[in-house]
Amino acid sequence: MPKLHPMDIPNELKGIETLLAASLLMNDCVEEEQQTAISLIDIALIRIREMSTNLDRSEGNAHA
Repeated sequence: MPKLHPMDIPNELKGIETLLAASLLMNDCVEEEQQTAISLIDIALIRIREMSTNLDRSEGNAHA
């Protein structure tokens, strides 16, 4: 993920929200949809971790 600018945070959060909302729409009685939901949640978690890492780095640079 490229360096995160504070103005990008709302867009990133909206994207994560969309992934999680889509995962909730999956039918857990259908194996393929279960797997899709898990994949969407994994993608959301990866994006959150990347955002956290980028924000930690930018805060560290701001205090340096």
